[in-house]
Amino acid sequence: MQIMKGLKIMKNIFIDRYAKSLKVFFDSQQYNLNRIAENNNRFLPEYSKKYNAILEDAQKAAYQACQQEIFGTFEAVRTLLAKATYPDAKMLNEEDIRLFTSGMSLSPEVIMDRVEKYQSECNFTMLTWIRDWLAKQPQSLETASIQFYFPADILDVYRQFGNLALRNAAKIATPNSPIMRDPLELQLFADEEVHRQAFELIGDGTGLSRYRDVVVSDRILHSFDNVQLQNTDINSIIYQYAL
Repeated sequence: MQIMKGLKIMKNIFIDRYAKSLKVFFDSQQYNLNRIAENNNRFLPEYSKKYNAILEDAQKAAYQACQQEIFGTFEAVRTLLAKATYPDAKMLNEEDIRLFTSGMSLSPEVIMDRVEKYQSECNFTMLTWIRDWLAKQPQSLETASIQFYFPADILDVYRQFGNLALRNAAKIATPNSPIMRDPLELQLFADEEVHRQAFELIGDGTGLSRYRDVVVSDRILHSFDNVQLQNTDINSIIYQYAL
């Protein structure tokens, strides 16, 4: 079996957590599989079965830990994005508001520059303000094509990555899985070229840190509770490594 060397990790801090959870689980699984193979070669079946049962329990525990970490990462980003739905006057940039309301003719490039800036900062209050201002202006082909991404859009990307992480974890846990012999699929999990559009949308994730200490009502805090990951039941993974 091939040792998984480098898992290419994008700069996004939350996708990084997903990827690291997978790598830790992969390495643990690889170690236990090697020990199981050694037991099968060194001991009689009655003894290897007993020794391997301990390792199989360790594999199940590692799988559950990986799942919990993936769910924990998703819960963290879901909570931050829920808080981000609440408009905060402190995040309004008065200088840019004066620029937009000055009566000057602003080029689509200038507008797009500001949109990209606030998108990367996860400043959804300013994005909402610009979107509403833009809706009142004469539309050109360029300005009409400007896209705005808000917390629900961004959360959906993290949800898709989270589901992909869970599916990869299930593959690692599956006996005789091809992914253990050729971990290319895992190495591409967080590859910025493969998922370029997704990474362009969510950025590096650090902008969400501004919402960590924001206090909102329970209604807002739980506004995305219906957005969940799809789990794979560990009981559906059958461990059969004995001779």
